[in-house]
Amino acid sequence: MTQFILIPTIAEESRHNMLLTAYSMPAGPLSEQDRSTLDKQRSLITFSLQELGLSATGFRAIDSVRRLLAEQGRDVNWLNNQRLYCSGKCEGTSAELGLALALLLRDRVGELDIIASAALAGVGNNITIEAVAKIPEKLQFVLEQKQSGKLGAKKYLFFISNNYIDVDGMPRPVNNLPVISRLAETDVDVIAVSQLSDILENLELLIPFYSTNNRAPRKTRHHGIILPSPILVSKHPPP
Repeated sequence: MTQFILIPTIAEESRHNMLLTAYSMPAGPLSEQDRSTLDKQRSLITFSLQELGLSATGFRAIDSVRRLLAEQGRDVNWLNNQRLYCSGKCEGTSAELGLALALLLRDRVGELDIIASAALAGVGNNITIEAVAKIPEKLQFVLEQKQSGKLGAKKYLFFISNNYIDVDGMPRPVNNLPVISRLAETDVDVIAVSQLSDILENLELLIPFYSTNNRAPRKTRHHGIILPSPILVSKHPPP
């Protein structure tokens, strides 16, 4: 079951605001002509993003996912057979987290839907979630979409950074924004995270099984909490 990730984009005119859809799927056949234009296997993963100008964004998402899983001793070879897709162009770095989640949650089973807007950064295995532009506007736009019925009655998890950038260019805590409580009333839970690994630890998600490169199962420590590998447990069992 393919997991679709919604990515809000804010235009100069509000009528052009959109919720883009990102997802990933196993590779289909690629023509020899198309293959000959690509000089790296990793480029195949982002092949469909090229015409949207999102190749670099896709590369950063892939690299972040690869580093995160490798640090946890999990298999990363499946990445080479995935292909990333997005329904439209997203300016800046706002789509990085969404594309990363489209890979990580590709086969997630469950009734929750996912929204994401954040950049990815960090050094080595520390993949951090960073603020992007117009977070308050994106939260408000999602609220309007939910209230109008365009997002249906499903529950959503909206992953963003811990801070947003205000009009003066200063970082402010996201959780202080009044719109977050209003979103919660419409079954949209805003979850501010500081690291990509925090999302994998969210107990409302049923994360797909990642093999551990044929190693014996081990325990992984995150932020003082020891989690068993290779399965991350959800409190919501599959239907």
